[in-house]
Amino acid sequence: FFITLLYFFANMQKVLVPGATFNEIQQIFSLDAASVTGTGAYFLYVYAAAQIIIGILADRFSGVRVIIVGGMLFSIGSVMSALTISFPLLCFSRCLTGLGAATIYLSMAKEFAQVAGNGLAFYLGIAVIIGYAGAVTGSFPFISGVSLFGYEKMMWAAGIFTFAVYIGFLLAALKNKLPAICTETKLNLLSFFTTTSGI
Repeated sequence: FFITLLYFFANMQKVLVPGATFNEIQQIFSLDAASVTGTGAYFLYVYAAAQIIIGILADRFSGVRVIIVGGMLFSIGSVMSALTISFPLLCFSRCLTGLGAATIYLSMAKEFAQVAGNGLAFYLGIAVIIGYAGAVTGSFPFISGVSLFGYEKMMWAAGIFTFAVYIGFLLAALKNKLPAICTETKLNLLSFFTTTSGI
């Protein structure tokens, strides 16, 4: 349940900056359009690059362990995104948020596969629908909220809710014994690249 909610917020964060907050960021930091657009690129570049290793880490250490670390980074980055101290800090927070968000989907799929059995496609499909609802929520509804309450209050709200969900996930995860580390899975990026390139 909490993993699915984290996935909801991960999809929301993909579109919040700069999509739903473009004008506000431009005004607060006195930026041109290209610089504002770059904040979204920071998130996506880190998110995409991290996918190379997240699956390997989830196979070796379990999806739960990966999300414990990644969810913490994601939550911290989400809260930091509300700060308007400086533009470089915002860029760093987006990188941190992207790195944390990258850990969620593959780890969620890994954990669902452990418990769902033949129902994996159904339950993962439901989780994906809920996750994509985060992107929808981060567009028009969030833009309306920014118009009513302002950039900082809405970003703080998103960050705090994300952190609360992460704490819920952490408490639920630590109630149970963590899965054993799979020592047979080796962290070999060379093998990964040769396999995917067909060599």
